[in-house]
Amino acid sequence: LEPRNHASRRHLEFTSQILWVIVRKFIYNDSRMTSSILFASLLLALFLASCGRSAAATIKIDWYIPSEPYQALEAKVGDRVKFTWQYYHNVYLHPSSSCDVAGSTLVGHQNGKTGTYEFERPGTYTFACHVSGHCRRGMIVDVVVSTPAPTEVVFPRSKTTLKKYKQELSEEEAAQWAEGTVRHLDVELPEKDKKIGAKYRRVEIAVESQKVKKKDLQITATYQFYYDGEPDLGELEDAVEKSVKSKKLSKKYIGILEDINSIFSGIKRTKLVL
Repeated sequence: LEPRNHASRRHLEFTSQILWVIVRKFIYNDSRMTSSILFASLLLALFLASCGRSAAATIKIDWYIPSEPYQALEAKVGDRVKFTWQYYHNVYLHPSSSCDVAGSTLVGHQNGKTGTYEFERPGTYTFACHVSGHCRRGMIVDVVVSTPAPTEVVFPRSKTTLKKYKQELSEEEAAQWAEGTVRHLDVELPEKDKKIGAKYRRVEIAVESQKVKKKDLQITATYQFYYDGEPDLGELEDAVEKSVKSKKLSKKYIGILEDINSIFSGIKRTKLVL
């Protein structure tokens, strides 16, 4: 499988570089590096690699009466904004998008000297100070929040076997097979978001080729997944493999299968493509 965004690529490149340095040192200095040191180094590499994953950002704002208005800021869903100040200020979220305090929500009390807000949805968020006259003197700022581009993960050339299915599918049947599998995964995968570590958005399946081998039909296809966040690639592959083996898939979603005992053998394990 292959991650298709820059954060995933940087993460994998960073991990491979660390591991290569450790292995090279072990090869050339094996007399001085014990197995316990190597094991500890590998653990450190994995920890550093996990830190390399893209994470939500914290936007820091020094909160004071400015000489010029605050410029609008940009953020992504999942990011946070953190206000800090030294004197008598506070910070409120203003649904009015102006200094009108109607419906405002406290983000940081003046005694706390700080306030933090996490963005859960896209939109424009307006923050302002409620101390008398401060908003109209410039203590108001907009943060424009957008949805991050989804992470694209590809299972290239994945082979799925229809057991006891002795003929190739027509173009229409192949499209139906792909559509049914998509609908099945649309139900199965959102339930595994927590385990996979990212929010499922959609999957696209393209049939590349078919081959009748002995008494079975082998379908080669590309599975292209889209997630909000960085999915754990191992957990994703495991979840997909288990899902496509399910009898529920062939029975409920794939109408072309006459025999409900015809089930998928599953996606073959494939090396991670960097």
